[in-house]
Amino acid sequence: MNAFLTSISDIMLKSAALAPLFALLGGIVTSITPCALSTIPLVMGFVGKDASPKRAFGLSLTYALGMSITFTIMATLAALLGRYLGQARPWWYILLGAIMCLMAMQMWGLFTIIPSTYMQSLNTKTGYIG
Repeated sequence: MNAFLTSISDIMLKSAALAPLFALLGGIVTSITPCALSTIPLVMGFVGKDASPKRAFGLSLTYALGMSITFTIMATLAALLGRYLGQARPWWYILLGAIMCLMAMQMWGLFTIIPSTYMQSLNTKTGYIG
């Protein structure tokens, strides 16, 4: 796998014009993971209620752009914070581990800290903003 990634890196260094194409292909491959596939019913449920194909396309495009912007911001923050977390004290890892355990127990249904319907009730907007 390292040899494959190294060869792609070498190709991109020799021809910078191919870098966006490789980024697009990487995004397409990433979009077929189970995490990304779980958003399909969400998009279809929100966009599918519109009868107009033009409006449905616009809503889908807005959703995709919103997700792209959100993930770009989150990845940038993760990269910036990664440097600081690498130098963090051991108690920070214990705190994060405890939070992850609480989140897992909520997913298993052992208790409820934040009800899932709470966040849905906050969003009353529809259309492009919603």
